Amino acid sequence: MATIIRTEATPNPNALKFVLDATVLYSGSRSFNETAQAAGDPIASALFTIDGVTSVYYMKDFVTVTKDETRSWREIALKVYEQVPTLDLAALVQEVEAVKQSSGHGDFDTLSQDDKLARINEVLDRDIRPGLAMDGGGLQIKALDGYRVSIHYQGACGSCPSSTAGTLRFIDTLLKEKVHASIEVTPA
Repeated sequence: MATIIRTEATPNPNALKFVLDATVLYSGSRSFNETAQAAGDPIASALFTIDGVTSVYYMKDFVTVTKDETRSWREIALKVYEQVPTLDLAALVQEVEAVKQSSGHGDFDTLSQDDKLARINEVLDRDIRPGLAMDGGGLQIKALDGYRVSIHYQGACGSCPSSTAGTLRFIDTLLKEKVHASIEVTPA
């Protein structure tokens, strides 16, 4: 069961972001622009039962609902608040646990180079890149040599003094924790 802890406006006046107190998707995102696309998805299927909902997008711990421009947010948001606690999230929770278990440190050594990069990028996409993007920047993996990951900061992060100190240490610690304890992150 999930509860909405806050609602945030988006640049689109017909879309609201509902922040949840639970993780509903461990990685990636899901997007649905019509009821038929939502078949089998517990979150989107439930939200499309609300008259006026035109799309549902969610990732990690939030759901963004877009409404028909002729409907008021007052009527739709109230129904979203009522619907979310009733969602059957058991299947999504199982998916979250399966991904967590499959991302253990032990199997990293047996992965191909492409799969190792994919594992690292998954963590960066989920935990690092969104924050950097909020500040107008990003990062790119330039090389993976054994356990050494060389990264290059992009945009605003490329010339930021904190990117080579605090942020680099944080990324190093995060990848050690989430991917493999022997990983070393260096600037490219």
